[in-house]
Amino acid sequence: ENTSGRGMFLMDTSRIRNNIDSIHRGYLPLIDSLKGKNVVIGIIDGGIYWQHFDFKKPTDSTTRIKYIWDQVATGTGTIPTPYNYGRQWTETEINNNTCTHVPPANDFGHGTCVAGIAAGNSLSTKGTAYEGQLTGVAPEADIIAVRVNNSNFQTAVADAVDYIFKKADSLGKPCVINTSIGDYYGSHDGKDLTTQLIDALITAKNGRVLVAAAGNGGNVPFHVGYTLPGADSAYTL
Repeated sequence: ENTSGRGMFLMDTSRIRNNIDSIHRGYLPLIDSLKGKNVVIGIIDGGIYWQHFDFKKPTDSTTRIKYIWDQVATGTGTIPTPYNYGRQWTETEINNNTCTHVPPANDFGHGTCVAGIAAGNSLSTKGTAYEGQLTGVAPEADIIAVRVNNSNFQTAVADAVDYIFKKADSLGKPCVINTSIGDYYGSHDGKDLTTQLIDALITAKNGRVLVAAAGNGGNVPFHVGYTLPGADSAYTL
């Protein structure tokens, strides 16, 4: 917070520093503006605040979220097949306000924040001094959100990737999935079974991309490291 007691914007220059504004404007060598139109962004995270106006269309305020799969939820909603766990809601249920997905309180809005960075369109700032200024990277993209089941994490993530790509296929659109999540299990060499499965899903056809966050474990002693002994190189096994 600043001294006025109001919240501060902490990513208000990120579009400029990462040349996103230039892409939005279609600067050369691009031949047109790119804002995510006709592309699906998948968010595998802790859930999404689907009522947020940044995930609605500016033309009619209907949702841009095509599907939500809450892998932890029970109760109302459809159990998606062939996974047979959790609950799913469609854009129709979201628009009808019958979606009962509630992001977890311990998520601290992480999934919503990530979705906003990736695909927010700043509709929530309408009528304010910031109207239209705080858009995400792809403000015209469709959204598919999956709240991941942390108790069976690796299988749940693989299922989520499969689910999102199949839903994007049903929409006839290319898809990029963001995974700002992770754990410290597995071989970390791309050869564990979960990684091989996800890799096979990505390479199964054109128009599929998965992006993984760098993570928050740089200070965790799970990595090999040492000081070089004076020379400019060293070798170890």
